Amino acid sequence: MDNSRIINSARNPMFEAAAHRESDIQTTSLWNDFLSLVKIGIVNSNLITAFTGIWLALYFTNQTFIESIDKVLLGMFGNALVIAGGCVLNNYIDSDIDHVMERTKTRPTVTGTIGRTKVLILGLSFSLIGLLLLLMASIPAAIYGFIGLFTYVVLYTLWTKRRHPINTIVGSISGAAPPLIGWAAIDPNLSIEAWILFLIMFIWQPPHFYALAMKKCEEYRKAGVPMLPVVRGFAETKSILLLLLLA
Repeated sequence: MDNSRIINSARNPMFEAAAHRESDIQTTSLWNDFLSLVKIGIVNSNLITAFTGIWLALYFTNQTFIESIDKVLLGMFGNALVIAGGCVLNNYIDSDIDHVMERTKTRPTVTGTIGRTKVLILGLSFSLIGLLLLLMASIPAAIYGFIGLFTYVVLYTLWTKRRHPINTIVGSISGAAPPLIGWAAIDPNLSIEAWILFLIMFIWQPPHFYALAMKKCEEYRKAGVPMLPVVRGFAETKSILLLLLLA
């Protein structure tokens, strides 16, 4: 074929439009994989509780939002990165069982759309940068951030998740940490109100995850994850759910 025809074909608006569409699709797919990797739903929901801790700390210490904007931003961005980093590391560790479960089998760590080395680097980088931002806000904020991260990645994901039904309780500790971290970013001296907020978040989580575990019981059983309904059955799980809800 004549070279000029090849060039003209390449410059054809139809070919250019198709190339742009393919590029847009690839970009969208990569972005969606990233959001799945960091578990954006978990990040967003935890940021709501983190901001609640920040707002209450401002209120109880008689500080204004504007005068403390630097600590507010450090607390929010630090929280976001630590949470995202923990979620990425969780995906990295659980990639061998995520393919079994319907709700996790399309994660990029399962499909391979993002390499494992990149996932590990991303998780560690997010975690480290997040902790540094929290440290710039206050030392206690960084300490609580590290405790939350360590609890989620090591105590929950690496240790209890595949070994004992207490895994949900352990995971709930990390899930209740963001409001403490946010509060400590504003006021390093946590008051009783901060711990009450932590307790509320801690108690709220097990019923949510036990209900999910009952719905996905067979998937958890197949994956070898000893969630309470898998180990103790539905009757005992419902009794514990009722006690937690009444609490």
